[in-house]
Amino acid sequence: MLNPLFYPKSIAVIGATEKEGKEGNIIMKNLLNLGYSGEVYPVNPKYESVYSIKCRKIEELNVDLAIIVTPPETVVEIVKRLKNRAKYVIIITAGFSEGSEEGKKREDELKKIIKERGIRILGPNTVGILNTENSLATTFAELNELKKGNISFISQSGVVLGVILLRCISCGYGISKVASLGNKIDLDEVDFLNYFFEDEKTDVIGMYLEGIKGRKMFEFLRKEGLKKPIVILKGGMTEAGKKAAVSHTSSLAGNYKVFEGFAKQMNLIKVETLQELLDTVKTISFLGIPKGKNLGIVHYTGAGCVLSSDFATRYGFNLPELSTETKERIRRITPEWHKIRNPIDIWPAFEKHREKAYETVYEALNEDKNIEIIITAFPAMKGFKTPELKGDKPTLVCVEGNTEIREKIRKELEEKSIPCFVSEKECIETLHRINCTGK
Repeated sequence: MLNPLFYPKSIAVIGATEKEGKEGNIIMKNLLNLGYSGEVYPVNPKYESVYSIKCRKIEELNVDLAIIVTPPETVVEIVKRLKNRAKYVIIITAGFSEGSEEGKKREDELKKIIKERGIRILGPNTVGILNTENSLATTFAELNELKKGNISFISQSGVVLGVILLRCISCGYGISKVASLGNKIDLDEVDFLNYFFEDEKTDVIGMYLEGIKGRKMFEFLRKEGLKKPIVILKGGMTEAGKKAAVSHTSSLAGNYKVFEGFAKQMNLIKVETLQELLDTVKTISFLGIPKGKNLGIVHYTGAGCVLSSDFATRYGFNLPELSTETKERIRRITPEWHKIRNPIDIWPAFEKHREKAYETVYEALNEDKNIEIIITAFPAMKGFKTPELKGDKPTLVCVEGNTEIREKIRKELEEKSIPCFVSEKECIETLHRINCTGK
């Protein structure tokens, strides 16, 4: 299917240059510096070589993938000249139907070429693809590193995708593959869903879409079923958003109520912000789909216990009575006056036993048959050491307090595949989204 796109043995960069800041420069540097091991051929009649690699003419090419980063008025002719010299073409260049009437004419010309010659095109107006397995990145955002993971993304917006990449890299959790659709005159969300469903390196799929090929996607999912969790952020929810979508990627955003019904029927996990998208895919990446409604909550303040109870109830979760054995284990480390209930206010025990109190309570909850999922809150304060949370129950952590300390704790925990959040509300909301719609 799309293997030559994600695993090309050879790539031509049409518009390659050594001029700093240019798209053709950054793409070349990403290909050369991140570790992509296939052949890279720069194409630019202005130069004899780019980064000491001899420039080729288009007529000399025989590649799996051609990336075009030339001015929009040159793109149609370049695609015609490629003929059967590239199996796939990524058109990074903008300035097509999302812009002027002239751009729309150029896009119509490209559609004719696709029909006549059978060439497969991603874009235009895209940042292309990324594959961490072979260190392939066609984006014009300069990247210093790639971390392998089990999350794949499909996005209509290149900038949104760039933000996702930078966030994932900076936060330390990995990605498998990425596809930026742009104006999707050929390859679309269904093509990539089909590919990611069969991709052994992908366990969860995150999507940002403005216009959706609803009938095609509906028929595809009805036929194939939901083989992997899909978390989707839909742009164009309002009339203003629809207008913005047209000028952004020339998309017709459609009726949001119809989309909501479609998402519910297909068991897609619907989110409303980029942060929710990242939180949700991260949690599924680490934990899979957490099963159950019975929460065991641990907080370092009584107020946190109260708020957690409110959020858990609001989102349909249960706070079951702790078993007698669990209460007895906790009683050994907490003052006699302290009433032990779920949620557990750990502060009375923490004052004396510090991080060991967390470990004792966590181990007790992990063995309590009444508890299915554990949420615990840590105070990010000076001197706090991250407790060891050893157990087999799905666990989410919220870390509140000093930003620098919070980030340190988050990194330590997420390296152990324990998802972290900024509050108990985000923990519970994320669980609710997954628990209600994930299969």
